[in-house]
Amino acid sequence: MILEFVFIFKKKCPDNKIGAFSIVLALAILYTVWVTHRIVTPLKKLTAAAANISSDVQNVDFVVDSKDEIGVLARVLTDTYAKIREYSAYINALAYRHSLTCVKNSTT
Repeated sequence: MILEFVFIFKKKCPDNKIGAFSIVLALAILYTVWVTHRIVTPLKKLTAAAANISSDVQNVDFVVDSKDEIGVLARVLTDTYAKIREYSAYINALAYRHSLTCVKNSTT
């Protein structure tokens, strides 16, 4: 669609360099907006998930459907959060056991 517009414009105004520059500039701006949106949206999702961890939400999902570096970061953060929860549960289990007998303490 855009290429058709460029070809039609070129046929009507073959010597119009300002018009060609304007089209190229508009396409560059559109591409920049698209790339920026593609980068910023997953980062906002990751930031929101990290904020949920700091506010002590139990089930946090770092869901980003991409195969680039941001997707890799989301998968690493998911694994890290799972290990933190696992270690936290292990430490809590140890904290409520008597150190000599390994019998659970009453928490009442």
